[in-house]
Amino acid sequence: QWFMWKALLDWGEGDFAFRIAKTALDLWKGEVDESYNCFEHFLIESGRGAGWHQFGALSSPVLNWFAAYYVPGHLTTGFDAWVRECNWTSGCRGLDARLEFCGGRRGEAHVLVTLSPGSKYHVAWNGKTARRSVILPGVLQVTIPNDPVGGRLTVRTISSTVI
Repeated sequence: QWFMWKALLDWGEGDFAFRIAKTALDLWKGEVDESYNCFEHFLIESGRGAGWHQFGALSSPVLNWFAAYYVPGHLTTGFDAWVRECNWTSGCRGLDARLEFCGGRRGEAHVLVTLSPGSKYHVAWNGKTARRSVILPGVLQVTIPNDPVGGRLTVRTISSTVI
C-alpha cells in the first residue's frame, strides 16, 4: 500500500491515495487498540493484523501516513518529486518550497501540504494560482505539472477564519 500510495500522488490520483492511507490508518488503529501490535499485514476475512510484528520499521508507513494528513508542517510528494527546499512560516500557516521532478513522466502530480487548520489558503505554482482541494481541515492536495523543470510552490494565509 505504501508504494502504491506514493505512486498515486505522482499520477495525480490523490483521492485514491487518501482512501488507501485512511483505510490503512483505520485498520492499524483498530488492531493497535486491540493488541498493541503493529503487524505487517491484515487478513481480509477478519480485518485483524497478521504476520510479523516485532520488526520496528513496520510502523514507518503508519507514521508517515499519519504525518502526511494530520501533522501540520509536512510537505508530502510522490516518488518522482524532489524537495530541493522547504520553508514553513511560523505556526505552519504558509510554505515556500522548491520542487523538481525526476521520473520522466509528464502530466499532473499531487502534493500534500499539511498546514494549521482554521485558515483559508492561497496556493501558487511558479507564481500562478494552482488547483487545490481540501482533503481534511488544513490539508491541501495541490495539483502541479509533473515537469522536470520543476518550480516553486507557495502557500499563503488569506484569512484566519474559514468561511
